[in-house]
Amino acid sequence: MSVRKERQIRKSHRVELRFTIGFSSGEIEGDAMVTNISTAGCRAESDINLAEGLEVQLMLQLPDQSPPIKIERASVRWVSDNAFGLSFILFFPSERARLRAFIENIKERSLFCTPDAVRSHGPQLRTTSEHILIVRALEARETALLFNNCHRHLNPLVR
Repeated sequence: MSVRKERQIRKSHRVELRFTIGFSSGEIEGDAMVTNISTAGCRAESDINLAEGLEVQLMLQLPDQSPPIKIERASVRWVSDNAFGLSFILFFPSERARLRAFIENIKERSLFCTPDAVRSHGPQLRTTSEHILIVRALEARETALLFNNCHRHLNPLVR
């Protein structure tokens, strides 16, 4: 499935994030690396081949979160090489609320990132802690720039 078509089908905004999930369905069991996620689904990559239409149970081990979020039923919507898209079909409201809160937290923190920071650091983010460090560094840089601008404007008045 093309990336353009994949984006047209999505109903929820996804966030770029890398973490491990466990999946199982009958005799198939394994791990995958999520590359983006929303409350409705995710994109993942695995060495284990999954078939389109297969229904699986998932355990999402979100960064800095414990215990894992359990999704009772998810469906493989598309497959391309070792990548696949999952649609979350059934999970408890409390688990959905935890996932929603986690994603909203990531989105809020992302508002502080400049496009350059997202381009240079976004793909390497592995944990919420690393994300927070980047945000703090950007805030410190913005504070320094603000101070320098104020100092430059006030300096002529001091003379």
